[in-house]
Amino acid sequence: AMNETVVVPLNNATTVKGVCAALGISHEGFTTDKFYNNVELHDEKYKMEGSNGKTLVKTRFGPPKSYERALAKEKEGIAKLGEKWQGLRDLNRVTFEFEDPLILTLVYHALVTKYNVYGLKNKFSNDIYATYSQPPDIHMNLDLGEGWLVEVQLMFSSILDIKKELHTYYDVIRASEPRVIFAPLFEKAPSLV
Repeated sequence: AMNETVVVPLNNATTVKGVCAALGISHEGFTTDKFYNNVELHDEKYKMEGSNGKTLVKTRFGPPKSYERALAKEKEGIAKLGEKWQGLRDLNRVTFEFEDPLILTLVYHALVTKYNVYGLKNKFSNDIYATYSQPPDIHMNLDLGEGWLVEVQLMFSSILDIKKELHTYYDVIRASEPRVIFAPLFEKAPSLV
């Protein structure tokens, strides 16, 4: 649903005003600014690296959380927060990937307009995250309807690359026993010789 309602219209639009119209969001804050009024979205600086020339945003859908991990996370949440624990919010996950803050901002506004926001963290904010334990992003939990919650991350491509590398360490820390990680942790870089 998010691809059809957000990604496809954005990737097909050519101007900020066109994006706002396609996504059903107000263009007031964007098109009153002289800079945004003249932005050609398919200029090289907005496009995704290695894209077909039209891609401004990509989505990556994570695999659903395994039953075992869901149970473990539920137990951890209850142990940590007790009655304040509100349950799992990340059984389904999607990452929106961008090269440019303008495109991230447009997608953010589209998501909060189209879906009910159940949780929101701005991990770019220095006020909240003075030291980073995770790569910075906009982290949201959205209700797609009837209580179906999905974890959404809005992230820049280069930060996503760093996150992928960090996830290997996360897997090591979370390993239930040593044999789980008895394999090369990283792919070897190709030889230059």
